[in-house]
Parts: sequence; structure tokens; C-alpha cells
Amino acid sequence: MFSGAVVIEPIPAAEATGEREQAWMALLAELRSVWKRRTALEAREVELLVEAEETLLYRWLGHANIYAFIETELGYSHHVATERVRVGHELQELQELRGLRHAGELPWSSVRELTRVVTPETEQVWIDAIEGKRADEVQQLVRGKAKGALPTDPTDTTKIRHRIVLVDVSEEALMLYRQARIAVAKDQAGTCTDDDVVRALARAVLEPPAPGDRPSGPRFMTAVTTCRSCKASAIVGAGMEVPLGAAQAARIACDHVSAGDVETSALTRPWARSRRRCGARSGSAIRGSVSCLAVGRAGSSRCTTSWHASTAARTRSGTSR
Repeated sequence: MFSGAVVIEPIPAAEATGEREQAWMALLAELRSVWKRRTALEAREVELLVEAEETLLYRWLGHANIYAFIETELGYSHHVATERVRVGHELQELQELRGLRHAGELPWSSVRELTRVVTPETEQVWIDAIEGKRADEVQQLVRGKAKGALPTDPTDTTKIRHRIVLVDVSEEALMLYRQARIAVAKDQAGTCTDDDVVRALARAVLEPPAPGDRPSGPRFMTAVTTCRSCKASAIVGAGMEVPLGAAQAARIACDHVSAGDVETSALTRPWARSRRRCGARSGSAIRGSVSCLAVGRAGSSRCTTSWHASTAARTRSGTSR
């Protein structure tokens, strides 16, 4: 039965030699060459867009601003237009990143994320830190960092933001969503952020009204893991791990049901063994017997730890006591 795993069948040695191997090498070389040329062209495009803004080219063509010019003349969305211009201005002060970009060494997604945190003073440190990393690894390194922060600085969970993109929604569903957003705004004196909407919709599903004929309890439970050595805690759910601040962890510790040590518990032992390596303090998956990396400005230190899991109860109002 198909399990969802991808099976890669080895190529017979006879087929991986001679002319076919040479054709593969030529194909690989051309793909890499095209990628580098495209990256360099994107870098040049960003510079030209900044020049178009500074020389008021967009006004000569009758556009109200540079973003309207980019959307109309180049066909980019408004979000892409704003990011192209933002990155272009940032790179004027970051000569090393600019040079790597023109050489085709850094993809757009990596440069876009780096310009959110890198300054001329920290530029070389970040270039050294991202060497050999993929774009998604660069994004993970940048997330939760403020402008001017170093790669080794601790992650500020309040600065981590996510984009929820729905690409296949009917008009009826969109209408209901907008009505829900208006209703949330009315409950909050007319103000409504994206966080408010997501929380309200999630709680409507996760916290249904309790029937009056049976005792009420927590409407849903949230899994939390805590490192015994460095005391770092994180909420776990839906394939994500969200680091908690010290105050949040302390509040949850006041009202939780302990699930024990994930390495010794019969329920969690197989799950713990499948996750032996620990990443940065912000984390990416739950660890069992781990090597926890506690990072800081002065450097990093490792401590071999075990994780124990706890389950935080949610009250009716949706807040942890």
C-alpha cells in the first residue's frame, strides 16, 4: 500500500557511465549557469527600479508612484513591488550583499530576508553565518531577529510573523470570512488585526459551547515541551513549534497536566527517539534525548538534556490560567 514515502530507485551502474553521464553533467552545468544569470539579472532589475524611483520615471509615464509603475509596466503584484523597492534601498548600504547578489551567489529569497536584519556593521558576520545554507535555512536564521541583531542573538518570538495565503476560496466562503472579520471588529470597539481574526475563528472550532447537562472542562488542550536544563519551553501543534517567553511558560506551569518525560514515557518514547538532534533555541521540532543549543551574543553552548512534555489547559475564555 502506498504510504506517502518517495522511493528513489538506483540507476544501474551501466547507465550512469559514458555518454549518459556526460549529458547529465552538461545539463547540470547549464542549469547552474542559467540560475546564476537569472539571479544576477534580478539584482540588476532591483537597482533599475530604485533608479526609476529616484529619477521620477514613473511620473513621466503618468503613474502616481513607483509601485503603480511596477504593477502596470512589469506586471508584478503590489506586495512584490514593495519588496523589490525596499530591498533595492537596503542594498545601497550593504555593499557585500550587493556584490554577492550581482555575482549570482545569493537567491532573491535569501537577500530579501537578510535585508530585514542586516546593517553595514553586521553585514560580514551574517555573510559568514549563511555560507552554505539554503534559502529556507537563511529564513529560519533571520526569523525573530530585529534590525541590527547578530545571527547568534536569541530569537524574539514576538517578532515572528507568518502569512496565511488561501488560493482556492469560493465567493460564499470569502463573504463569510469578511462577515466574521466585521463581527470580531465589533466585539473589539471597531479594531481588528489579522491575529484577532485567526484566534477568533480557531477558538470557534476548538472551543465549542459545552452542553449544559455535563460538567465543563478545558475546551481543548495544548501540548507544551520544556527543556530540563535550559528551561526553554515551546507550544507544539499542527506540525509547528512556537517558542514561549518566560512569563508565558510560568503562567502555563501554574495549570497543566504533566505527561512525564518524553524519553521514558511509553506513549512518547518512539516519538522521542525519532528526534535526536536539537536545532537553535527557537527550534523546529520536538526533541527527545537532545543536544540543546542555547545561543547568545557571546557565542553558543551545548547542554545534553531530556525534554518532558506537559499539557496546558485552556479556560473557557481561551486564555491559560
